[in-house]
Amino acid sequence: MPDRIGPFEKPDPDKPLGQVGRRPSSPAKLLVFGIVYLACGIASFFVLKGTLRVIIGIVFIGIAVFWFRAAATTVLRQQARRDGT
Repeated sequence: MPDRIGPFEKPDPDKPLGQVGRRPSSPAKLLVFGIVYLACGIASFFVLKGTLRVIIGIVFIGIAVFWFRAAATTVLRQQARRDGT
């Protein structure tokens, strides 16, 4: 039998399965995004004028909280995988 079937390799039953889907993001990258959004939210209070500064500041700080939560969740998932639970 040939090693390839058309453009694909012949399946090997002893080979371990690959990861399905995307790999999780690194917590450092998520933390950096959170810090950037937090800095933009704080800066909007001082740079912008009128009520727009409050609205944009709250929205940016809210998005930063989501990024921080994602970083914390990623760290917890990685620790759980290392511990084997």
